[in-house]
Amino acid sequence: MYTAESRTTGRTHTIISKGAVLSAVQRSHALGDRTEITEDDLWRRVEKDASDKPYKALAIDLLAKARPQRDQAVVEGLKTHKRLDDAERSSPAFAERIRTVFEEGLARAAFSEQRAALVALLEEGFERLREAGELIAEHLRSHRGVTRTHAPASDAPPQQPAAEEPTGPRLSSPTLR
Repeated sequence: MYTAESRTTGRTHTIISKGAVLSAVQRSHALGDRTEITEDDLWRRVEKDASDKPYKALAIDLLAKARPQRDQAVVEGLKTHKRLDDAERSSPAFAERIRTVFEEGLARAAFSEQRAALVALLEEGFERLREAGELIAEHLRSHRGVTRTHAPASDAPPQQPAAEEPTGPRLSSPTLR
């Protein structure tokens, strides 16, 4: 049914396709039903379709559907607010605990974002420590013959070895000398 037909103030003519009505009647019959379709069957279908006025939803209907959901959301929000207030009253440090947990989450997120850079920095530091260990080991090997391996048998205090210029490679870093 056309919208214009329900709003007209004068005479209205509607053109009906016999083929479309026949198809609608055939679809309404049971599968395999070979009953002959008469003109009266077609006109009964046209009458039924013309008198069928399905309800068209209006904006007010949508509002009526949305209102209970909105009210439920408000109630849930108020319940949550009350639970938070009750928890804060029962534990004075509640807000501080929430803040701490939130900041820990932020720190965890920041650390996960910077993880690759921190791992690269640690690997570089480990590599420098390994190189420093190799330099120290090489320095000690070059001085192996200069140092004594055991203490003298007398009760006299040990004597300092003569200051000699080391013959091994010099360390490049002033902090490692």
